[in-house]
Amino acid sequence: MKTVKIGLDKEQYSVLEKWLEYPNSSKLASNQPIKEEDFFGDILYSIYSSVDDGWSTREILLEEAKEDIEFLRLLTAKVYPEEPDFFFRQLGDEEIICKHNCDILIELQL
Repeated sequence: MKTVKIGLDKEQYSVLEKWLEYPNSSKLASNQPIKEEDFFGDILYSIYSSVDDGWSTREILLEEAKEDIEFLRLLTAKVYPEEPDFFFRQLGDEEIICKHNCDILIELQL
């Protein structure tokens, strides 16, 4: 299985840490690879959860979560350089689709 390494600075790493659910957050902390589907599934759920919970609407989310969406695009571009919007288009979908069967390994760059 292919492993895609993504280097993040401390601020980006901190945001990602908050997005990932257990056990993926513990894998991140112990520098272990995370399955692509689990990795992006957690991120998409975290960004979109305010709409699912009824606290927001998709339109408000797209306006207020611009930084989060840009970060999602940055992460996606590391896995799908030709399609940085691949996972953005799946925001709100019940089941995400992944093209690659790969693992994601995050490297903290100081």
